[in-house]
Amino acid sequence: MRVHRILAEGLAFPEGPVWLGPDRVAFVQIRGQCVAVYEHGRVRTVAVTGGGANGATLGADGALYVANNGGLSLGPAGPWTAAEPIARQWIEDNLGPIGRLREAGEGASEIGKVLANLPALLTQGQQTAVALNEMAKGGFRLDEDTVRAIAREEARRTRWGRVALWIGALSLAVLALLALGR
Repeated sequence: MRVHRILAEGLAFPEGPVWLGPDRVAFVQIRGQCVAVYEHGRVRTVAVTGGGANGATLGADGALYVANNGGLSLGPAGPWTAAEPIARQWIEDNLGPIGRLREAGEGASEIGKVLANLPALLTQGQQTAVALNEMAKGGFRLDEDTVRAIAREEARRTRWGRVALWIGALSLAVLALLALGR
């Protein structure tokens, strides 16, 4: 039977443990709104997250990445409630007038990039139209290597069909000879 040992007690809803090496584990505390590390028998807070940090992972770059559930915390009465200061700030920044102006500015910037490239796009479109017109008049020209590659592929593709036809013809000939020989 495997014996488990308790490493720490009194944590505030811990989640997302990440092994960092012998006797080292990072984890988040949702109710504690922090990232903590257990090291050599001690727990210490390394970052205060606000909201509710509810997951962590170690990135390929060695950094610890923490997920936050959007600013939820366990209220004194027990039910989950939005952490109002965090939620209000996010809503104002992203959905309020400031967020709308920022989105409009980003959209205008993208339109500006398209308009700046418009002359080059029109020139490229004109060159493509001229090339297609020339091809429609004179047809497509294939170089010798392309023709050989097409021929090789066609021969490979039809080879087994020809073999099957010859086997069928020989089989019919043998059956005809057998029928005449009786």
